[in-house]
Amino acid sequence: MKSQLVLILFVTSIAANFITIESTDSEDTSFEISAEIREKDCGPFSFSERVKGAFLKKIKAQHSYHSELHNFKSWIIIINDDFCDKDLEYLFNLTLLEDYKSVELIEGTWRVTFQNGDVAFETLESWEKEGKLWGFYPETASTKNLRYEPNDPFYVSGDQWYLDNDGSNNGNAGIDINPQTVWEDYAGDGVIIGIIDDGLDYNNPDLSPNFLDSFSYDYCDGDEDVYPSEGEDGEVDWHGTAVAGIVSAKGNNSLGITGVSYNSGLVGIRLVAESCTAITDLDQSEAQALNHRLDMIDVYTGSWGAKDDGLTLGEIGPYSLTALERGVEEGRDGLGSVYVWAAGNGRLNLDNSNKDAYANSRYTIAVGSTNWKGELTNHSESGSNIMVVAPSNNSNGGT
Repeated sequence: MKSQLVLILFVTSIAANFITIESTDSEDTSFEISAEIREKDCGPFSFSERVKGAFLKKIKAQHSYHSELHNFKSWIIIINDDFCDKDLEYLFNLTLLEDYKSVELIEGTWRVTFQNGDVAFETLESWEKEGKLWGFYPETASTKNLRYEPNDPFYVSGDQWYLDNDGSNNGNAGIDINPQTVWEDYAGDGVIIGIIDDGLDYNNPDLSPNFLDSFSYDYCDGDEDVYPSEGEDGEVDWHGTAVAGIVSAKGNNSLGITGVSYNSGLVGIRLVAESCTAITDLDQSEAQALNHRLDMIDVYTGSWGAKDDGLTLGEIGPYSLTALERGVEEGRDGLGSVYVWAAGNGRLNLDNSNKDAYANSRYTIAVGSTNWKGELTNHSESGSNIMVVAPSNNSNGGT
């Protein structure tokens, strides 16, 4: 459940919509269409209703510019059906133009640039009165800014589909959190995230730039070294490191992946390691972890709780409950700390997230998960306590 825990940080991002432009054979019954026009694959007659509507919206919007229309030198023009397959030189006197170019995506549309804006609108109006133009509007796209795109290899390759899903591997495009829309302004700067987990590999070059060693703490061994240990199966604990990478892997450094909030600070809080023997009783250790550096940490992530067997009813001890209450009242200088919690992995056991007292607490944000197709993953539990779902992977394979 590691990825859905941290993607909530950017859950308000806007997914992009894509429209395919294609021809249509539908008839416009409001006027006669000649056989010659029907044979053409250009002009307004060939537009889909969506494309035609988008053009009309642009054409009508030009009236909102009023006196500013004379300031525009570059315009988009749409040639009428009868003339859409003709060269522009054949149709008009182009002596007042500085430049003109066909827009290849849609035949019969052109970008024209006049020598000055004063003559542009009058000239286009006269062309329209001749019946050769279906419509025209000023080109204003140059005022838009490109979105920031990092150069990290696994982002560029598309492997991080949860950030920018293009529909590969039979997925559904747009099932992602689309952080590119806000990265230029919000990339985690000044935000500190505490990873309450099984440790954190702070030597990883994609994590070390954001790792705050002086704030980190190991509640298993009672020291400041949160490096993960080797489990009974001989494998080094990896979960906390993976969560930290999804949250805060350094972006645009040509290494590994791009974190959702790639400039945020990382604090390791080691608590739930397989080999962990807490220095105090479990309730007190959990409470200490939940309030660890409450003066510094803004967001805490947790992906642990009662067994996901469908039978166990979890509970929060009094110390841990006190810690949560204190966190939401005193954290972030009185704004309240944010506690993001996994909804649970017990779907195959018919478990319900409401049975986990941490995920069901009013003080936490419970997060479920969807796969790259936008479907509920095979492990993510349901429950009325779940506030949001975010992209994750299927536990038994898949993306």
